[in-house]
Amino acid sequence: MKVLILGASGFVGFPTCVAFCRAGHIVYGQTRSASSAQKLAEREIVPVICDPLTDQGRAVWGEIAARVDVVIDLLVITGPQDTLATYRQFAASVASRPRGGAKPTYIFAEGHWTLTSGLGGLEAWTDERQPQTEFNALTRWHAEVEREIFSNKDIHAIAIHPPMVYGGSGSWYATYIFEPALAASKTETKVFETIWQEGARLTTVHRDDLADLILRVAERVRGLVSEFLPLFFSPLSPLTEAPICHGQAFMGANPQSESMRDIIDAVVRVSGLVAQAWVSTTLQKPSLGAALVGWFPRRMGLVDGMDVYWRSFLASKGGSEVLAPEA
Repeated sequence: MKVLILGASGFVGFPTCVAFCRAGHIVYGQTRSASSAQKLAEREIVPVICDPLTDQGRAVWGEIAARVDVVIDLLVITGPQDTLATYRQFAASVASRPRGGAKPTYIFAEGHWTLTSGLGGLEAWTDERQPQTEFNALTRWHAEVEREIFSNKDIHAIAIHPPMVYGGSGSWYATYIFEPALAASKTETKVFETIWQEGARLTTVHRDDLADLILRVAERVRGLVSEFLPLFFSPLSPLTEAPICHGQAFMGANPQSESMRDIIDAVVRVSGLVAQAWVSTTLQKPSLGAALVGWFPRRMGLVDGMDVYWRSFLASKGGSEVLAPEA
C-alpha cells in the first residue's frame, strides 16, 4: 500500500509514518523543512517538502495524492477553512481516477470535544456511536467538516478523534504542565501553575497507540471481498460492497479516563515541585476501534508511566539528567 501522510514530522504524524513503514507500506511524508525531511529519510520515509496549506504546496502533495492508496491528514488543526481546503485538494487530485477500481482512502484527524457531553455523571459519558454534541461551542464546525467529507461517495473517508495525546516530547501536556514544571524547577519557590479543576478527568492516549489505530483503520478500510474477489459474487451481493471503516469516526483513546489530580500529583512526585492548577473534563470511552479493527492501547497510562514520560519530555529539551535514572 502507498500512503501519503500530511504533517509527517509532527507529534502524531512521525510515529504514524514509522508504524506504516514497519508494517511494510511505502510511505510519503510531507514536511515543511529540510531538517525534518532528513529525519524522515533516515527512517525510510520518502520526504515531500512543501507548505501543505499554500496553493503551490497543495499542487506538490496533490500530485502524489493522485497515485497513492491512502492520504492521511495529520496537520495541526487551525480551523474549518484549512481542513476543508486540504480535503478538497485531495478530492480534486483523485477525481480523474478510473471508475470501477479501488476507491482512494482519506483519513483525517478531528477534535475530540465534539464527542463530549458534560463534566460529570453518567449522562456525560460518550463514545463514537453517539451523536456529536455542541457542548463546546468552539468546536461545532468539526461536524460540518465531517458532513462534507463523508458525503463524497467516490472515496473512503474516515475520521479519527484523538483526545489528549501524551508520550515523547509531551504535546499538550508539555505546554500546560511539563514546561511550567521545568521552569519552576529552576526557581526558589519550586511552584508552578497549570490547568486543573477538582474532580476533573481527561481522556488520553499515547501517540504510538494512536498511530497503531490509524494504521489498522487504513489497512481494513474495506472488506477484502469487495476489492479482490469480484468474480465470485453477483454485483448485487452485499459481499461485493463491504466497507468496514468507511464513514466511521473513531475515538482514539485509552479505555479509561485519568484523574487530573493524579496527573498533577505524578508530575509533582517526579519533579519535586508544588502545583497550582485548573482544567475542564472529558469523559469518553472508545469502542469502534476494538470492535472493527481489534485495536487496544498497549502503552502505559499517563499517570502510571509518568517516570518514563517525564524523562522523555526532558530528553526532548536536551536534559542530561535523564541519562542517569534511579535503579
